Amino acid sequence: MQHTGERMVPSEVETAIEDLWMARHRFAYLHAIEIAKNRLPAHASILDIGCGDGYGSAMLAEQLNSCVVGFDHDAETIQAARAQHGATVDFERGDALRLPFHHEFDMVTCFQMIEHVADGGEVLAGIAHALKPGGVLVLTTPNRVYRLQPGQRPWNRWHLHEYYAAELSALLSRFFSTVWMCGVRGTPEAEELERGRVAAMRKHRLIGWVRRVMPESSRRLLTKTRLFRCDKTSTRHFTPDDFRVVRGEEVENSLDLLAVCAR
Repeated sequence: MQHTGERMVPSEVETAIEDLWMARHRFAYLHAIEIAKNRLPAHASILDIGCGDGYGSAMLAEQLNSCVVGFDHDAETIQAARAQHGATVDFERGDALRLPFHHEFDMVTCFQMIEHVADGGEVLAGIAHALKPGGVLVLTTPNRVYRLQPGQRPWNRWHLHEYYAAELSALLSRFFSTVWMCGVRGTPEAEELERGRVAAMRKHRLIGWVRRVMPESSRRLLTKTRLFRCDKTSTRHFTPDDFRVVRGEEVENSLDLLAVCAR
């Protein structure tokens, strides 16, 4: 099945919206760290799927004193991760649709990755098999509700499927006995910036077309021009403290869906 690539690299953050995205990613890792401290044994084993350049894997390893495996399908990305964080994390290249692990991990983290896969069930089946009995999955993905009109295909060139909360919960329940469906919301300024960007992308078909057909390097240059910039009025530096976990009715209005699952 098809799956795509898209990664957050700290050294490439230049605009306010990229700064916000990086803070959201770090928030997810920090939340997983808190879960691990409360639920997992000391020196737990953790698999970080879609690890990118490994900054999040390193956060897990250093703050939990755990054995962490960072996993990504791109060879160049894994090489960069080993160069930066290889002293504290083991990095492996492989296909998330065919995970080569068998009941080896106490926790799996999978952040902003499942939307890049045509059939999320393939990834989740492998994750369930990679976890030890009693192991925990922590997963985030963008919330389809505020990003897309009903029936609209993802405008992000790398996203193959974006999820509603109920849809994701039902999918996760096929592989895990317990699913806690939560969400991630931001401060008013963070949400205004992100929702404004998404509204512009959803409204202007030209922007969506550009994102799909242009090479990534050219697209990054174009989106920094005046026409395509959605964050030109913000100079705010965002941190993980600008985000929080929500439950219940607030999940529907969250920026990201956040699921904690147990076998």
